[in-house]
Amino acid sequence: MADITTIKTIDHLEGEETVTMTMTYVSRIIDGILFVNILSTDDLGNTQEVPVMEQPWKTNPNGSRSAWIDDNDAAAWLDTNL
Repeated sequence: MADITTIKTIDHLEGEETVTMTMTYVSRIIDGILFVNILSTDDLGNTQEVPVMEQPWKTNPNGSRSAWIDDNDAAAWLDTNL
């Protein structure tokens, strides 16, 4: 399976100023488990993957669980659940 890249942009208010944070997640399915890492870049420009979540199943809107179908299924789930 290929890496799945999900980019989330969050705007929040700090005092009277709106701050925009952009977070990039890299995910992959290994042996049916979805592994989600956030890309973290330090002041020197070095990037590393920091583990965020291991998700063995997809939670469905009705509360049930199901197996991951493929990368597209995981990407769609991440888009609405991260």
